[in-house]
Amino acid sequence: MIAAIPCHRDDLGAILERAFALMAQGAVDRRSPLHTPTVATVEDSTPHLRSVVLRGFSAERRSLAFHTDARSPKFAALKAWPLVAMHFYHPAEKVQLRISGAATLHHGDEVARLAWERSTPSAQLCYQVQAGPGQIIEAPDDVLPASVEVGMAAFARVEIPIARLEYLYLQAGGHRRARFTWADGTLSSVWIAP
Repeated sequence: MIAAIPCHRDDLGAILERAFALMAQGAVDRRSPLHTPTVATVEDSTPHLRSVVLRGFSAERRSLAFHTDARSPKFAALKAWPLVAMHFYHPAEKVQLRISGAATLHHGDEVARLAWERSTPSAQLCYQVQAGPGQIIEAPDDVLPASVEVGMAAFARVEIPIARLEYLYLQAGGHRRARFTWADGTLSSVWIAP
């Protein structure tokens, strides 16, 4: 059975609107395929990929957010080289989104504090351990709980203003690909070959 062709596939403005709607849903719906995008950073001149949980999206600010442990290699990499790329794929919609921008790190500031307070207790527990991400431990159970204070001190929010967004719609009858870039607040929308 061939899926219905979305009405927005030939309209750049409607494509951008749909991409924003998918990301907005991904930020609040843990069942959305866009809830856990892949993030790419550069560490020691080597690209690194990992999945994160999308914790925020603002169409007005064109920004995405996720949380991380400030003790992690990812956080250190973003401090050294803040350029980041994100990849999303929605299999039911047959849509791939690729996003890039320069990350802003919030650690120990008001933005991080508010994000911590809005996090669920189970999400906060991820940061309340003695060993930071990537540290060598003797056994899997050696990750001992520490305290709420340790968790708050380790917690960071990463915000990425979208500088570039690529949208790829996959369909046997003809793919559609568009690129949206913002420079000095001005949007440029173009079709590109899939």
